[in-house]
Amino acid sequence: MELSDVCDGLAHHATKLATIRGATPPVKNTLSHANKTRDSDMMEALF
Repeated sequence: MELSDVCDGLAHHATKLATIRGATPPVKNTLSHANKTRDSDMMEALF
């Protein structure tokens, strides 16, 4: 499954997603950038 598939799937269910604290579907470029610049310390501590 690709990042674009996830974003498209969430956009398809945007109405249901909005019931969760007004959440909005992510944009592919936003997630891609976040993955490139994310600090790995939190994940290392978690696992």
